[in-house]
Amino acid sequence: MIPRPHGGRLINRILTGKKREILLSEASELPSINISFERVIDVMDIAHGVFSPLEGFLLQEDYINVLYDMRLTNDLPWTIPIVLDIDPEEISGLKEGDDIILRYNEEPIAIMKIEEIYGWDKKEYARQVYKTTDPNHPGVSKTYNRKELLIGGTIDLLNEIKHPLENRILWPIETRGLFKEKKWRTIVAFQTRNVPHRGHEYVQ
Repeated sequence: MIPRPHGGRLINRILTGKKREILLSEASELPSINISFERVIDVMDIAHGVFSPLEGFLLQEDYINVLYDMRLTNDLPWTIPIVLDIDPEEISGLKEGDDIILRYNEEPIAIMKIEEIYGWDKKEYARQVYKTTDPNHPGVSKTYNRKELLIGGTIDLLNEIKHPLENRILWPIETRGLFKEKKWRTIVAFQTRNVPHRGHEYVQ
């Protein structure tokens, strides 16, 4: 039997059909912000359920809980905050409850409901996530270069970008279909910081 997704259900925030067409036609009339490639990947991961049960970027209470207790506010284990950073001038005139378009290279990627706008301490984030505040650490350096505010809220995917590893990617619904097709009863997930090699296979 295939294990249940983290949190109990597999999230799908991908817009299709008429609803997608309508929102795409309205995208030019909505306020928008440009996001980085890394945040686009986060958006796609949220939409495809990679980050289930997250349906968007973290609100402040969840952010704080994850940062210090490695759990969401519903007590579900979660170790690293999934957040969207933004500069104050980018959201001038926007408020909680507004819809915005997230763009990459001017292309609309997703629509987001702004549920919360809040500040963050990037040095404290680095301390908790990377266990160092040394700017020579690549993760810390990236954190310090991120924007000054965070916005939380649900997202719905409008378009996907070409992923550099797209020929090697299987989304959760695809992997679960494969497990079922192969009738595998034991599945092991393995993550490594570098390219997997024979030694990793032996470890497993």
